[in-house]
Amino acid sequence: MISSRELELAIKESLEYLSLGYGTEASVFSSCEDEQIPVRSALDACEILESFLEALVLKSSTVMITILPEDGYDLMIKAVISIPDRVNREEFTDECADIGLLHEDKVIFGEPDDDEEDGTVYITIKEAAHG
Repeated sequence: MISSRELELAIKESLEYLSLGYGTEASVFSSCEDEQIPVRSALDACEILESFLEALVLKSSTVMITILPEDGYDLMIKAVISIPDRVNREEFTDECADIGLLHEDKVIFGEPDDDEEDGTVYITIKEAAHG
């Protein structure tokens, strides 16, 4: 098991590199109260998040990450990523699918009611409870 606080610090460190290296505004917030998360779930979620951040590094201007407790899941990570108007959102989504980032059982890309082309990409990563 790993503390949700440790997960928050690991994500924060990744975002600091993004900010320092590329000037991207980045923040992380956790509403978990130092809960214990299975290590495998934390590693899987971080790997998926890192892949998205690498794919978006030259396209994003702002990244906000929230770690949430969620019934039936070990954890849920929501990412809100602002991308400039020059990046075609549909092409970006296709690119993510092509390189295997859209794990059907773990990743929700966009919001169900999000049909606006507002320059924002919404990503939700859910790690199922391992019991």
